[in-house]
Amino acid sequence: MTASTVDLRATCHYGDSRRRERGMAGGGRDQLGPIERLVRLLAVLESAGLAGVGQQQLLDVARYGGDHDDQRRALNRELKNLTDAGWDIRNVGEVGGDARYVLRARDTRLRVSLTREQKAELARAATLAGVKDFADLVGDAPQVDARAVGISDPLVSTSEHPNLTLCIYAASHRCLLQFMYKKRLRLVHPRVVQPGPSGWYLAGCEDGQDVEKNFAVGRMRTLAIDRPGSATVTYDVRHTQLDPLTWLVDPPVDVVVETTDDHVAHVESRLGASTSRTGTDERVTLTIPVTHRAAFRHRLYELGTRVRVLAPDEVRAEIVRDLEAQAEVAS
Repeated sequence: MTASTVDLRATCHYGDSRRRERGMAGGGRDQLGPIERLVRLLAVLESAGLAGVGQQQLLDVARYGGDHDDQRRALNRELKNLTDAGWDIRNVGEVGGDARYVLRARDTRLRVSLTREQKAELARAATLAGVKDFADLVGDAPQVDARAVGISDPLVSTSEHPNLTLCIYAASHRCLLQFMYKKRLRLVHPRVVQPGPSGWYLAGCEDGQDVEKNFAVGRMRTLAIDRPGSATVTYDVRHTQLDPLTWLVDPPVDVVVETTDDHVAHVESRLGASTSRTGTDERVTLTIPVTHRAAFRHRLYELGTRVRVLAPDEVRAEIVRDLEAQAEVAS
């Protein structure tokens, strides 16, 4: 049983109930004629399958009034309304020839429930998961002109950023990517595109390095894509997480901070898990490994007076200099 059959039965049941209501109440404008006409059109389209139905046959089934042009306009209007309501009805006739319509079975509830942008996002997620033709199942996502970007395969476009489509293609076809990122030219071997805290990220290794990094797709500039197979992806590299605090930007250093027992959980959630903990019931000392000092300082400022840095002196001096520089800018 297809989704179309289920919906047709629901529509027929709706028409029967309306007919009974009209018989009981009497009078009023007849609403069943248009409903029954839609049911007849859908039934004929579904029975025809992929062979489709010619325009004249649909006109005969619909039995519109007026001349031929009026009937054709009425049919186009109703087919458009059905399409807007979630039905997938397409004209597969040749350009310049007679129209021929095909109803493609799908669960119309998905198309009605989701906006165009949401359908594009869902189609992209399915593409990342390797589910082929899913975009066609959920609805018509906007397409990218593949020839304009120098590739041969059709791509699923999305609403977030035009770079995202190319990144998905590059990761799935092992294409070397070149782009500007944080004022520096990057040459990246992509592995995967994945969601993160600020949108979508490309995970991959810069050329000549063995540490995988995550690049925010929306921050890429002047993105260029090489031929399929030009990238090399190894799965024994060191993977960084999306949290900047875990990135290997600076030489590792153990930072000792002090807080209260009530704030330990909050401090560790922002600064990272501690490797040691000492102290009394009121004051607690935590040792936290730090590999990205700028990210650590940013998180530290968010905590305010809940935490105090005790050691090492070089980190304390960096914090003082950074706060002084911010104070000068603010003044």
